[in-house]
Amino acid sequence: MSAKHLVPILVLAAGAITAVYAMRHPAAEEALPAAEGEIPRIVIVAKREHAADQRH
Repeated sequence: MSAKHLVPILVLAAGAITAVYAMRHPAAEEALPAAEGEIPRIVIVAKREHAADQRH
């Protein structure tokens, strides 16, 4: 089998595999909410110190 015939066969096979895989898990009809209710937030409050600012 020459490369001239092998390339289209591989392209068709890859397309068929992709189509079958895409049909296994169809997308939801409506977008799902990322989170319900309040989103917890973490706030870290600390004094910033830089090594250049420290003078002994």
